[in-house]
Amino acid sequence: MNTLDQQYSALAAQVSQEQGAPAWQDLARLGGLRQQLEAAQAALDKCVQANSAALTGIVDVIDATGAAASGTQTVTLWDVSGVSAVLAEQAPVTGGAFGLKGPVPVKAALTLQMTGAAGFGLNGYDFRSGPLPDPLPAPPLRCEMVICPQVAVPPAAVQAWASSFQAVNQQLGSPSSQTSVAVALSSVTVALAADTITVTATGTLTGSVGGIIPLNQTPFSADVPFSLTPSGSPQAGDVVDFAIVGPGPVIRILGPGPGALLNSLISVFQPFIRNQLQNALGPWVEQVVPEFVATALALPKLPPSATVTLRNLKVDQSGITLQPVLGTIGAGLSTFKPAPLPAP
Repeated sequence: MNTLDQQYSALAAQVSQEQGAPAWQDLARLGGLRQQLEAAQAALDKCVQANSAALTGIVDVIDATGAAASGTQTVTLWDVSGVSAVLAEQAPVTGGAFGLKGPVPVKAALTLQMTGAAGFGLNGYDFRSGPLPDPLPAPPLRCEMVICPQVAVPPAAVQAWASSFQAVNQQLGSPSSQTSVAVALSSVTVALAADTITVTATGTLTGSVGGIIPLNQTPFSADVPFSLTPSGSPQAGDVVDFAIVGPGPVIRILGPGPGALLNSLISVFQPFIRNQLQNALGPWVEQVVPEFVATALALPKLPPSATVTLRNLKVDQSGITLQPVLGTIGAGLSTFKPAPLPAP
């Protein structure tokens, strides 16, 4: 149904600029498309009535790539009233439409995911609504998507983040091991590899370990490997999910001292290092991804109603490659009037 809708809109716009024989010929085609749309809507209404759906929707997919992977979409209804989202129901998208039997949670959200896309690795989602409007608009609920071209975040952009890292100082301690240390985290570097972003932090330690080993600006380094995957949260806030790869940060204390006591020091400030780096890298990724998507579309910024969902994300030495999908509830994308960036 969404394909017929797009064809009708495109042909109607074309007819409005024509006259004479071409206009009448295309009006005849337009009448045929209208009949098909009416039949499709009637079939949808009948399906909805037969299944007593509590929530019905249509999915309008705008392919801005010309060659987006196609497959079967599944819609998931989520209950987002609690701390964590809870899956409430799933249903297939058939002919650009879906029906959910309900009941619909008081605070609900939707996601759409593609499966069965031959020859294309999809590890993300097509659509994440965030909390649905309350009250819900008159059915069917319109879910619009724009499948965007692939976007590359080059290594230079990641290195620029590393160069802008702000130094951090914090006092850490462990009464049980008689350890009190001031950690100065001064700089970071970044290395990209298959499925991994490794952030290496350097700094110094000042204080004492075990009450017997003095530390006076003792240097250290820490390698923290992160993985990035497309966010599947229906809340639509975060674009990516972060995770620590393997057992966690590898920390090397470069000063002298008994190995066992220095190892006890590592356990004290390992969580601090991990959290500081994730808290610095995470917001940067959430900010830079929409900026790169907007630039790839020659826009100064994305439409305010649009959420960004990632169909696919890959990290390797060439950078971070992703395929974004813009989404909105309503007609905010199909009615969007762009103001493109000027030529460089």
